[in-house]
Amino acid sequence: MIAKSSAGPRVFTAENTSLNPEFFFEIDPLLFVQIEDLGFKVIAIAHSHPDGKAIPSPADSDGWFFTDAQKRRTPRFPEVLYIVAVLNGGQVNATVFCARSGLLVEVDQLFAGQPESP
Repeated sequence: MIAKSSAGPRVFTAENTSLNPEFFFEIDPLLFVQIEDLGFKVIAIAHSHPDGKAIPSPADSDGWFFTDAQKRRTPRFPEVLYIVAVLNGGQVNATVFCARSGLLVEVDQLFAGQPESP
């Protein structure tokens, strides 16, 4: 999770709280509260996919929205960007998405290429 405050940006790690962690990733909602209590606002959530595709899975997309009885989808995090990254053959690719009209829509290709050495 990427968050910002008046002091600048910070990355927070999140444990997978899913009951089925091999197939799903869930973040404890209390982590959002804890981050806000520290004076930060979450601006992006990033994770990787092992299958080599920098796109949201159907489970990712379903988890990003609340669905009401009329099948209308409302974003859980309307102002938060969603980043999906993959590492293939030493290449890092990440794509950024945002919630629009009940869908996760690609914002732009974040980067593609060789990871930088520290």
